[in-house]
Order: sequence, then structure tokens, then C-alpha cells
Amino acid sequence: KSAKCLEKAHRYYTSALATYRNNLKNIPSSNTTLMNSIRMNIASTLTHVAHLEMRRKELFKAQQTLSQVLELQSFVLGDSHATTLATQKKIGTLSNQLNSLYNTLEKMIDLANLPVQNSEISSDNFLNLFFAEKYSACIDFLNSTTPTNLAQHYNNLAICHHMCDDVSNALRCLNEGLDLLGTGDDVSSAELLQRATLLSNLAIVTLHHPDGSANIAPQTLLRQSLEIKKHLFGGTHPTAVANLATLAQSYQGVDYEECVRWFKELLDVQLECYGDHSIQVATTYGKLSSVYLMGAKLANTNTTTTTTTTTTRYEAAIACLLKVQQYQQMVLLTTTTTTNDDANLASNQHQHQQNNSNALMLEHTKAAIGKIRGLVREQQQQQQQQQVGVMDGNDGNGNDDNVHRVWL
Repeated sequence: KSAKCLEKAHRYYTSALATYRNNLKNIPSSNTTLMNSIRMNIASTLTHVAHLEMRRKELFKAQQTLSQVLELQSFVLGDSHATTLATQKKIGTLSNQLNSLYNTLEKMIDLANLPVQNSEISSDNFLNLFFAEKYSACIDFLNSTTPTNLAQHYNNLAICHHMCDDVSNALRCLNEGLDLLGTGDDVSSAELLQRATLLSNLAIVTLHHPDGSANIAPQTLLRQSLEIKKHLFGGTHPTAVANLATLAQSYQGVDYEECVRWFKELLDVQLECYGDHSIQVATTYGKLSSVYLMGAKLANTNTTTTTTTTTTRYEAAIACLLKVQQYQQMVLLTTTTTTNDDANLASNQHQHQQNNSNALMLEHTKAAIGKIRGLVREQQQQQQQQQVGVMDGNDGNGNDDNVHRVWL
């Protein structure tokens, strides 16, 4: 009877979480107060879910659920808030309870066959292979535990294989981990979060090894992961923002238009989260300028695009770099003022070195802007010459011989 009550309560909490997350998805991102209120409601509900899982002796599940609670509370309340610290303490208590299980696991690992060291394998790779063996033992030992926990160990094993450049086994582990997790409406938040992690790592392995015979494009995997994280935490949460940044970068050299679109979306989110004068926004502006430059070079070599397209992309790159320059000037001014006010000699010396580095980066940015402006002038001159050539090519009847020759 007690087990049935716990199961019923779990279903109610799961339903409540789905409602909260749907509300979070539909709230305008500008309404930060309401979004944070719903995030705290989600954290409170997840805390109740964790208590139910502890009652049912599902310690791995409870630890993962409390980790999500901690992430939400840290984001809304801060790391030093009493509520956040209380959750950290609960996670610590759970970790202590799990120590005895891991001690048993260590005894099993000692009995496992370790790989024989080979002269062709570097010490780092040998260490990675050792951990791969450890996680293989974990998977054998934890077969009776929750699918979410088992999927997490498949993820860790995949990381080890990837670090050893064993792409096929890394892909196999990630796909096996994904197969363990549910896909329906009643999937727990812990499973959803683990699915998002596996999808992101599968995309990263595919990006690093495009010939690894993955069935789905990495951009598709990253979009799926991003949707899950938006559903769990909202679009402005750091986890979702990091996923969005990876997605934008994945399109570099693949699809110019999509790359620009996702970088602009990333900028919108970062401007909302961090403000205009932040290192995150300045870094994204710098990356977007590189994308525009690459697009300008592509347009320049493509005979079907116009000179105007190339010029427009160069000008967009300049606009981005001006934003980077503005941030660098602000940082340099701030650190210079701090140095003048600081009486500590050692601190001043370190700060002077930092100032010199900042000044050098600023000069590089200015030089890049100047070089691109020179390219814009060249494009404009070419455009003017083409227009003059067209005018000179008109015959007495107003026909453009040069245009006909171009088409021929």
C-alpha cells in the first residue's frame, strides 16, 4: 500500500513539473521575475520528488534530482543562499550513503582485467584505457540500477573511448546510453537531462570525427539537446546558453546563413543575460565577425553573387569588431584605473603585464578593422569600375555590348 501511495504521489509531481515547464516555455524572456518564480516552483517540486526517491531507496535517482534542484537554486538565489547550501548538504549526505556501494565496486575493479601497457600507447591513453575498463566494470555492476544511472556510465565510458580516438566505441556507448532512456511524456527530468547530455556528446564526437558513421547530423543532435534544456531550465539558463553556443559554432564552414542565424540568437540571449559590456558578448561578437569574413570570402569567389553582398558582409564584420573594440577599451580603462589606485607593488606589476596584454589585443582589433575597411574600399572601387565599364559599353542604340559579352 505504501509503495502504491509513493507511486501515485510521484505521478502527481511529474504532472506538476510538466505544467510548470510548459508555463516557463510560454513566458516572455523579458519577464525575469515570473520566470525565476516558476524555476523555484520547479526546484521545490523536484525536492519532493527526491524525497520520494529516497523513500524508495533510489539513491542514484535522488542524487541526480537534487543536482537539478541545486542548479536551479544557484541560478536564481546564488551559491551562498541558505536554501542552496541546504541542498548542497543533502547531496553530500547522499554521497556518503553511496560510498559503501562504490567501495564494493572498487573491489570488483581490482579483480578486473586491466589492459596490458603497450609501447605504442602513450601514458595518457593508457590511463584513459584504464578508466574505460573501470567504467565497463561499473556498467556490469550497475545493471540492476536505474536506466538513467546506467546511461550516465555509458556516457563516461564514451568519453574515455573518445579521448583514446576510439570513435566507433564512443559512438556505440553513446547510442546504447540513449537507447536506455525513455522518450514518452512521462519521462523524468533526470532522464531528460541525461538524454540532453548524451545528445550533446554524440554531436561533439561526430563534429570531431565526421567520418565516424553517425546516422544523424551533429546540428540536429545539438538542436534536440537545446530543446530539452530549454524545457527543463528555460532558454536563458547557462546550460542552455552553452548548448546554443556549441550549436552556432557547429555551423561554421558548413552553412553560412544558419551559422549567422544561430550566432545572432546566441547574442540576443547573452545580451539579455549578461548585458552589452561583458566578456561573453564580446567573445560572440568576435566569432560572428569571423563568420561574416568567411561569408565575404565565399561571396567574393562565387561568380553568382554581387559585389554588394561581399561589401555588406565586410561591413557587418566591422560592426562586430567595433563592439569588441568598445569592450576592450572599457576593460583597459578599468584595469588602468585600478592599477593607479593599488599600492601593492607585486599586484601592480602583474596588472601592468595584464594591461600590456589587453592593449596588444586592442591594437590587433584596430588593425583588423583597418584591414577590412581597406577591403571594403577595394570592393567599392571594383563596383565603380564595373559601372563605368557598363556605361562605356553602350552602343548608339543604348544596348550594352559588355553585358551581352558577359552572358555569352
